[in-house]
This record gives sequence, C-alpha cells and structure tokens, in this order.
Amino acid sequence: MTLEEFVNSLMKTEKIESKIWLEQFNERIVKKQWERIKNSPLDKTLVISFAWIMTSLIRERIDSISTKKLYNEIIKQGHAFLREIYQKAVLQGIDVKENEIDSFLTYNEMMAAAGYLKVENNMVTLTEKGEKADESVAKEMGSG
Repeated sequence: MTLEEFVNSLMKTEKIESKIWLEQFNERIVKKQWERIKNSPLDKTLVISFAWIMTSLIRERIDSISTKKLYNEIIKQGHAFLREIYQKAVLQGIDVKENEIDSFLTYNEMMAAAGYLKVENNMVTLTEKGEKADESVAKEMGSG
C-alpha cells in the first residue's frame, strides 16, 4: 500500500471531524512534496510523520474551541481518529505502537500523564507532585 492509498482509505470514514482534518491535510500539503511522496510504500516513518501532521491539525482545532462541551468532544474525536490511523497501519503490517500515533492533544493530558494534574468530574486539579512543582516555581520567581 502506498501513502496515497493509505490516506484515501482514511477518507472513507463516516466521522465528520476526521474528514475535515483530512481535507485540511490535502489543502495544506505542498503539491510538489505530495507528488514526490504519495507513491512511497507505506512504512513506519511515513505513518508516524502523517500522524504528527494530523495531530497538529487536531491541536489547531482544539485551540480554536470556546465551549467546554465542544472542547471535550473534539479531543475525544481527535483521539478516535488517531487510533483509526494506528489501527489501519497495523492492519497493513506496519510495526508501530499506539502511543507513537495517538499522542497528547492538550497540555492537560501531558501534565496529567506526567503526574502533575488529575482530571476528575471535568475538574482539573494539581496533584501533590504538581503542588510541589508550583511551590518550587513560586520560590524561584520570588527569589529572582
């Protein structure tokens, strides 16, 4: 399977947001570059690179959201789409890990994974580790 065939297979999705992100990909990719790489055999590097591009488009969409409900929904759909990329890649025999494709979409996700935040009942709070880091930064800022 080529990169172009892979992208086209993703276009068959029924999910509207996924289609929007794929359309943005098609609009933004440099045509000369696409012509050069579209017939390349699908491999791990191409899949990860494509996923990174899609992740940046999803993050861009998340950054434009103004309501909490829509914000949470777009994050959910973004992860679902990245998992779809992962699953299709694995079906094509690409040896890739899910966390190489479906990465953090928000700073809160990143900070929660690092143990600084916890999210419960749609509330974000600092963990003990986060509070210590916050105190440390406050001391540094105050002593400067």
